[in-house]
Amino acid sequence: MNYSAPKSSSWLTMPKLTPTFCVVAAVSFAVGVKLADLNYEAPQTDTTPLNQLLAQDTAPTALHNDTIAQMIAQSEFGRRFVAPNEEDYSAISRINFADGGHCSGQPVYFEGYTTRPGVLVSTAAHCAMGRNAEDISFSKTYTNAAGQVVTYTTTIEPEVWVNHSYESNHEPGEKLTVRQDDNALIFFPGEALPNEITPIEQYVFSWHMGNYNAYKIGQAELRSAGYAADLSGALSADEDCDSDTFTEGSEIRSTCIANKGASGSALLASDIHNPNYSLAVLSGVTTDGETANISDDSFRSIYAPFYHNQLQGVSFLHKTPVCATLTGDYVNLRRYANIGSGIEVENLRFNEAAVYHVTSMLDRERLEVGDATMWIEVNQTPDGDSGYIRGDLLRQVPCPQ
Repeated sequence: MNYSAPKSSSWLTMPKLTPTFCVVAAVSFAVGVKLADLNYEAPQTDTTPLNQLLAQDTAPTALHNDTIAQMIAQSEFGRRFVAPNEEDYSAISRINFADGGHCSGQPVYFEGYTTRPGVLVSTAAHCAMGRNAEDISFSKTYTNAAGQVVTYTTTIEPEVWVNHSYESNHEPGEKLTVRQDDNALIFFPGEALPNEITPIEQYVFSWHMGNYNAYKIGQAELRSAGYAADLSGALSADEDCDSDTFTEGSEIRSTCIANKGASGSALLASDIHNPNYSLAVLSGVTTDGETANISDDSFRSIYAPFYHNQLQGVSFLHKTPVCATLTGDYVNLRRYANIGSGIEVENLRFNEAAVYHVTSMLDRERLEVGDATMWIEVNQTPDGDSGYIRGDLLRQVPCPQ
């Protein structure tokens, strides 16, 4: 699991590249292709991190900007450095460990969920798993209202949730692997972010909606950003990304460039409903032997999405109740979301007073693909049953007190 970076990193082969396009696809792991996680556990000592350089820079603004431009011009592999005052990346932050290593992460919120007052951060499971909570902190360098480059760092011991599916697939001391369930949440209770650091929405997928999941990724514009060690551990971004398809229950694969230290960073997306949100978190990359050759066509960075069913076990995250009533005389309650012959179905008779508890009414999704093709997950009917009901046969109502 641990990675010790030499002064001249050999983890990546480094030919000079022109910017590359990202292709996101849910594909099977290629035979002979290995996977590498991207948490970075040994700080480099031969370069000055961009954040430190900018913080020490007392020159006039024009020279300050020239310094940024010069460092951006030096970036390679389709990435560029990100300045502390860029709003599009104001949420992408560092997860710091007491041993000197780091991952990436971002303060987030989940639509339809609430927490106690504090800062909620999404990252990769392999970054947080096996660590003492007291050894984890969160920091972000930004430009404040006075134009000064400053760094915010948490001081409170966090609460940590690691995806149980990821934990259960690793024995103590076993090398951590790249997986589609490699996600985690870190909650810093009582912390308050500066106004300049704005949490972004962490999108949550519904397991049964494979077709919509593919649509969601396919119509989004994608970017990636993180604190990659090969770029001095400073914040860098790959903005030359495109999307393809996604299959239910699988990871998102991308040719967006990533390196050690970027684990847990967001696959940033924008669409007509939201200009900036996190679609998934970075788990790792494919490698050929010990080297991830980013000039090779087989290179992929791999992202882990969050699902509603995963979040049920998060103690500091609470689902806002959502309720609905039936709109038709008879409604099919399907035991499974699949549509076809042989699917177990129960006919529910219309009852104006009956209130159903549902996972979400998925308002944005229903507008995009149409009610008739959207199946809503019902957690509980008045009789205690559960299943799936077609979206156009449900109407959201306030939940009973």
